[in-house]
Amino acid sequence: MKSNPWTSKQSPLGVHEIADLLGCSRQSVSSWQVRKQFPEPDGVVGGGKVRLWKRESVVNWANATGRNKKGAIAQVEVN
Repeated sequence: MKSNPWTSKQSPLGVHEIADLLGCSRQSVSSWQVRKQFPEPDGVVGGGKVRLWKRESVVNWANATGRNKKGAIAQVEVN
């Protein structure tokens, strides 16, 4: 088995993980995508059905849009 090729700031997140990270519902994350208020995915798998974002992308977006309430999401570590 290969070692994990992702750094912590690149860790792939799906909608469920993003909702957990931001403390919101999966429906909110999906709604942001539909309304084009969320960044484009950093990658897709499963024949284009599963969208993935780098943790760094999500944290940067949350900070820029005020969705990182009270700094709850730690800044992305630099590797």
